[in-house]
This record gives sequence, structure tokens and C-alpha cells, in this order.
Amino acid sequence: MRSALTLGQVRGAFISAACRCEANIAEIASTSVKKIISGNGHSGKEEIYLALQALLGFDKGKLPYDASDALAIALSFSLMAAWEAKWPNNAFNYVTEFIKISSKAEK
Repeated sequence: MRSALTLGQVRGAFISAACRCEANIAEIASTSVKKIISGNGHSGKEEIYLALQALLGFDKGKLPYDASDALAIALSFSLMAAWEAKWPNNAFNYVTEFIKISSKAEK
């Protein structure tokens, strides 16, 4: 419970600071990130890492899984933003289709 409160406080402070700097803020659910990257919204950290390795050739080496989590979030957001710009009404479905096609091509 204590860590959840601390995380909430940090999140609030970050959003407040970003607003003061007039920065845009966007959020993406973890299940969306997991679905975009691996095709499964309930993938574990190892599955996300393996999907990134297949899609991008990413090798985390001795880095913690947090590094692949950060890359997955950045890639997901970038893909969603690009698809949203091109197909504003159904971006998420196009991104997941792209990932499915890319994953099949790798196999």
C-alpha cells in the first residue's frame, strides 16, 4: 500500500511539473503496450523482451527488464501516434495487425 501511495505522489508531481512546462502528456495502458508489442495484453517481461528482440534485434545484455519495458512503451507510443495520424479512427487495430504480420514474417 505504501509503495502505491508513493508512486501516486511521484506520478502527480511529474504531471504537475510537465504541465507547468506546457509539455504534452500521454498515457498508454500496460495491456495496450503488451498487446502492441507481443500480440498478448497479458505478456510477461520475458515475452516482451523476446518480442522486441524479434522485431528490432534488441539485445538487453545485462540491462534489467525495465530497459525493455521502456523501449516497448516508446515503440508502442510511436506506432500508435504514427497510425493515428494516418488512420485516426482505428489506430490501435492497425498497429496490432502490423505487429501480427511482422511477427509471422520473422518465423
